[in-house]
Order: sequence, then C-alpha cells, then structure tokens
Amino acid sequence: MLGSIPTKLSRGCLPDLVRKRFPKGRSFLSPKSLLDLSSAENDEMDPTPHMSKVHGFSYFAVCFFYALGPSLLDIFLSPMTQEIVKNMLDGMGWTSDAHLAAYLYAITLSAYAFAKCGSAPFMGLISDQLGRQTTITFTLLVTAICLFTTGYCTSWISLLLCRFFTGLFANGGLLTAYAADIGHSMGDRSTLFSYFITAWAFARITAAWLFIKMGEKVRYCCLFATGCEILAATLTYLFFFKPPEKKMHGKSLMDKVMSPLAIIRDRPSLRAAFREMLRDRLVALLFITSLLSPRIDVSRFLWQTFRQGPSAVGYIKAIESVTVIIMPLTPLSYILTRRLGYANAAVACAGFSALCWVAMTQASGMRELYTMVFLRSAVHAVYEPSVKSIMMDSADRRHLKREHLGSFAGLQQSMKGAAQVLGSFWGSFLASYSSQWPVLWSAVISLANASIIYQFCVVCSIRVSSSETSLGGGDAQSASLKETCPGPNSEHSEQVMGRHRLKTSDSEGESCGYDYDAEEDEPKKDR
Repeated sequence: MLGSIPTKLSRGCLPDLVRKRFPKGRSFLSPKSLLDLSSAENDEMDPTPHMSKVHGFSYFAVCFFYALGPSLLDIFLSPMTQEIVKNMLDGMGWTSDAHLAAYLYAITLSAYAFAKCGSAPFMGLISDQLGRQTTITFTLLVTAICLFTTGYCTSWISLLLCRFFTGLFANGGLLTAYAADIGHSMGDRSTLFSYFITAWAFARITAAWLFIKMGEKVRYCCLFATGCEILAATLTYLFFFKPPEKKMHGKSLMDKVMSPLAIIRDRPSLRAAFREMLRDRLVALLFITSLLSPRIDVSRFLWQTFRQGPSAVGYIKAIESVTVIIMPLTPLSYILTRRLGYANAAVACAGFSALCWVAMTQASGMRELYTMVFLRSAVHAVYEPSVKSIMMDSADRRHLKREHLGSFAGLQQSMKGAAQVLGSFWGSFLASYSSQWPVLWSAVISLANASIIYQFCVVCSIRVSSSETSLGGGDAQSASLKETCPGPNSEHSEQVMGRHRLKTSDSEGESCGYDYDAEEDEPKKDR
C-alpha cells in the first residue's frame, strides 16, 4: 500500500476514496492517516449498516403492522370457518356427521401452517438472491390481497385456498433474516427479536380493540387488515436497508437479460442446507422437541377444569400480550443475559416455565391460574429471544454467509410450520384422554429443551476449554471435541456463555481459544 500511493500520485490518479477521506492540504502518509484509509476501505467493502435507532424503530413498525392484519383475522377466523363448514355440510345433507365437520375444520386451520412449511425455504432463498427489502415488500403486498379476499369467502374451497395462499407469502422468517442482517452482535439481534415479539403483543391487543370498534364486521376487519399490510410494505420500501445493485458494466446485452435466470441456475440446494442444519445436534434436537410440542386448546382446558367460558380465554390472551409488552421495559432480561449468559438464561427460563406448566394443572382457582400464566409469559419473553440468538450464533459457527441467512431463516420457518401442523394433531390426541395432559406434556418439553441447551451450550464448551488447557490434550482432541460439542462461536462466546470462561494461555487476549475485543475484556485482567 505504501508503494502504490506515490505511484498513483505521480500519475495524477488519486483514488476517489483518498480524495474524499483526505482533502487538499492534508498529509495522508502518516500512520494515523493510513489507518483511517484502511478503515474507510473496510467500511465501503461492508455494505451492511450497523443497527441504529432508525433501523430499530422502522423494524418495530413493520413488524407491528405486519402482525396487526393476521391478528385481526385470527379473532373471527375460527367461528367463520365453523359456519362455512356447517353450511356446506347442511347443503350436502351430512349435518349429523360431527367427525367430518371436525376433520374439515382442522384441514382449514392447518392450511396456513402447511403452506408456510413448504414455501418458507424458497422465500428465504429468493430473499438471499434479490434482497430482503424487495422480497419482504412483495410478500406483504400479496398477503394484503389474500387478507382482502378472505373477507369475501362464502364457500369452503375459497376459504381453504385463501388460507393456503396466505401461508405461502405471509412469512415472518424474512423479518428474522433482516434482523440478523443488521444485527452485528448477539445483543443487537436479541433486541430486534424482542421487538418482533413485542410488536405481535401490541398487535393482538390493538386487534381486539379494533374488532369491537368495528362492530365485529368481518369485511370491515379484512379491509382494515389489508391497509395494515400495505402500510407495512410501504414502510419496508422506504426505511429498510437495500443492498447496492451489482454492476453490469462490461457485460453483453444477453448477460443483462439472462441475469435473473442466474438465481435459478446458481441456487443452493435446500435439501443439502437442511441436512447441514440438522447436522448440528443442538438444532436437530430442538427441532424434534418442537415437533413433540402439543397445541393446547385453552377453551377446553378452562371449561373442563374451572368451568370458565370464552371471557376467561380473552383474559389469558390479554395477560400474555401485556406481559410480553412489559418485559422488554424491565431490566430482568438484561440482568439475566448479562450475568448468566444467553445459554444459561435460556436454561433457567425453560426450567421455570416447566414449573409454571405444572402449577397450572394444580391451580385451585382462576387467580392462581392467571398468576402462573403471567409468570410463564414473562420467562418466555426472555427465553425465545435467547434461543433465537443461539440459533443464529449456530449459523455463524458453521460459517454461514450473510447472503444465505434468508435460506436459514426460511428453513426455520418451515420447521415451525411442520411443528404447528403436527402439534395440532398431537394436542388433540392428548386432550382426548384429559384436558390436562397437553399442559403436563408441555412441561416435559420445556425440561427437555433446558437439558438440551445446557448440554450443548454449557457443558460441551467447558469440555472444549478443558481439553485445550490440559497438557495431554492436543489440537486433534480439541478439534474433535469442538465438532462433537457445538458450543458458541468465536465472536459471541462470552455473550453466550456468560461467566463460563477459562484462560488457556499466557496472553491477555486469548481465552478458551476465542478472540475478544480489548474494550470488552478489560475487566478480565483483574480476574
């Protein structure tokens, strides 16, 4: 670099980067100036911006208006589906067949999750190729059309098709991938994931209030939901980060015309990406537990246990939503993740959530039940962002490129859709024996998640550190343990593990084989 600058100056070819960075009359051959020049080159090479307040506010606004449309639809979708199915069976003369009515009702409600399970990976792949802003804007506009047509459905086939196409394009995984794009640290990503959850909670409360103000008219609600999705698409187009377009200079006309087809030609194998994702034992086991998680019929549980009707269901939903809103405003999440680390905080929250599930079945009255619902919602508001951060950290550990985060988030949404479909049937099967069985099984799943995260994020990291500190543990042994025990990656290990950190060398900047920033590891010298 020192040899190239005088040559370019002698020829009168001062680079634009140097011309902008160092105006006329300022020396740029000093060491400090050369460091500034190097940092400017790195800033221009990385087009992804760091998270700012504008990014956070715009992300929350888009998530809120995106969630407000489906939240309005969820209020009247169940009775609307039951009425349409009943009218169809009455026209065919099959009114007495209750099993067929329940089967058609379950198919209609599962069409959304089934479509999302199949389309989410491809939407993530398209967003990797075309950009998050373009793909999210397009999907929001198509979702607006689907929500508008849902309000005018009069037959079972039309309603089924509307729910299916809504699931094809209403993909929240793209917003998760965008949060991973602009979040350069685990703290930023957890903040954005908390914004996503909080936006959904605000949307549920707002939707319940709007539904009453609109006189419980389905078509008015669908029209308002359409406007919310269009507003979310507009905000996405105006405020979301758009990557720079690839330069096409020097290419022939045929290359410019055929460039969109390169997306299909150069696409990565989603099957291979799915296998690569499940090679991580942490991801694979959490996926298995999500498949075994039952869907709890709250109305049936309240009626058979406490003889309470729909009003109690509304109170529980309101408690969950308000708790999710309040939790980010309290320092509890920050204290847990700061002192324990993201992995240990997730383990503690999952264990406490299991106790809350068991306490719900033993509650003697509605006050005790509401208290347990509040406590479980509070710890879940800490657990879910921590787990999402660990999952994204797992993707970084596998050297996943940023341009492939959309496919990764799409595969996660596909797994979630499959879990929702299977959870509906599994929850109905358990509820056929007792309404408390799905709740108790949810406690078992929470304990399983806690043990999995503890084993693969805490214990295995300590084993890797011990193998590196031992005199007899060579590089081969450490490498084999790192592959067997997927711990946190090199950039975020301190944030994931919290206090679980062992020194392995005499140097100040190395600990457990990971590299840290000097500013973050300043207190480490005292220890």
